[in-house]
Amino acid sequence: GKSIGHKERIESAIFSRSGKFLALAESDNGVRVFDSVTMKQVGKTIDRKKSVKGLALSDDGKILAGNDSGGWIANVETGELISKKLVDFRINHVKFSPDGVYLMVIGSQYTKAGLALFSPATGKLVGDIRYQQGFYISSDFTRDSSLMVTGSTNSMAQIYDLATPNSVAIPLYHKGYVKSVAFSNDGKLLATASTDKWVRIFSLPQKNTVMLQLPSQTHFIVNAKFNPSGDRIYGAGLSLKPGENKKKAKGWLGLWDSKNGKLIKTVDHPVTPRKGMLEIGEVTASGNFYTHGTAASVYQYDPDLLQVGHQYKHKKTVVDTTHLKKTGKMWSIGRDRQLKLWELATGENLSTVELKGRRFILAISGNESVLATTSYRYSGRQIVIRNAQ
Repeated sequence: GKSIGHKERIESAIFSRSGKFLALAESDNGVRVFDSVTMKQVGKTIDRKKSVKGLALSDDGKILAGNDSGGWIANVETGELISKKLVDFRINHVKFSPDGVYLMVIGSQYTKAGLALFSPATGKLVGDIRYQQGFYISSDFTRDSSLMVTGSTNSMAQIYDLATPNSVAIPLYHKGYVKSVAFSNDGKLLATASTDKWVRIFSLPQKNTVMLQLPSQTHFIVNAKFNPSGDRIYGAGLSLKPGENKKKAKGWLGLWDSKNGKLIKTVDHPVTPRKGMLEIGEVTASGNFYTHGTAASVYQYDPDLLQVGHQYKHKKTVVDTTHLKKTGKMWSIGRDRQLKLWELATGENLSTVELKGRRFILAISGNESVLATTSYRYSGRQIVIRNAQ
C-alpha cells in the first residue's frame, strides 16, 4: 500500500468514475488530484482558503468541483477556476452525471432546499435554480444521464429530464422523508424509500406507483435494491412493535415482485440492535447478494433468500464492504478496526490489516486496482492507498 502523510486533516476525498484519479481536499495544502496508481500529483494545486467538505471529479481527471464558498469549478491542469460562487445558498453536495455533461449542486438556504445544474466545461448554469421547502437528502442519475431524481425532507421524490432541465415530472409522494432513491440499471424503474416505512417502485416513463406489501404493521424497510433483471426487489428491514425497546428489534429480508409490489417471501436475519443498520451490499450478476451492517459477519443469500456460501466474520459489527468482481474477492471493514480481504468462493481470509481510529470509510477505484481507507479523529489525518488485489 501507499500512504500520503499530511500535517493537517483531509477534509474530503473522491475517486473519478474510472478510478484512475483521486482528488484530496487538504486543510494544509488546498485541493490536489493524484494518479491513483503512482500517487503522483496531476496538474496544479487548487488553492482554497476555506474548508472543502465535498468534491466532484470528472472521469478524465481534468475538471474538479468543490462545495465551499458557494461552489466552484476548476481546471486541474492549470489550477485555475473556470467558475466561482456558483450559487448563493450553502452547498451540501456536488456530483457529476455519468457522462460528465452536468454538475449537480444541492444545498440549502434557511428552510429551503436549492438545486442547480451546471456545465462543467463552461461553468454556466443550465436551466434555472430550483428551490423547495425542506432539504434534499438523496439523489441518483440513470446510467445514460437522461434522468435525475432527488429525494427530500418534504416527503417528495422528483424526477428531472436532463434534456429539458426546466421541466419536471409529477412529484412522487411519501408520508415521510425520502431518504433513498435509486434507478434500475436499465433506467426503466425507480425505487424510493422513506421514513414512512414504505418503499415505492415507479415504472418509467409512465411512473405508475407500486406499493410493496409488508408482512405486518410492525415491519419497516431500511434498504432495498433491484435484482439484475429488475423484476424483483430485495429489501432489508427491522421489526419493532410500538413502544418496544430498540434492543428487541428483529432483522428480516424480503423479496418482492417489482411490477405489482406483491410480497413473495421473507426470512429472518441476524441483527445487533443499535450497532448499525442492516444493509444489502453487492448484488451479483447471478442475483446472489450480500448483507452487512448488523452482527459481526457478512452474509450471502441466493435470489430465493436462502443463505448460501460462507460467513465472513469479524469480532465486531461490519460497517462496510466492497467487492472485486474480476477476481472474486471482497474487502470488509469492521468496528474491530480490522480490514479483511476474503476469497468469496472458499471463505478464506487472505489478509487482515489492523487499523487505527474510528468510523472508517472504504472506497474502491472503478478498475478495482486501488483501495482507499481513512477514518475520523486522529487517523483521519491520513488516507491510506492500497493495492486492492
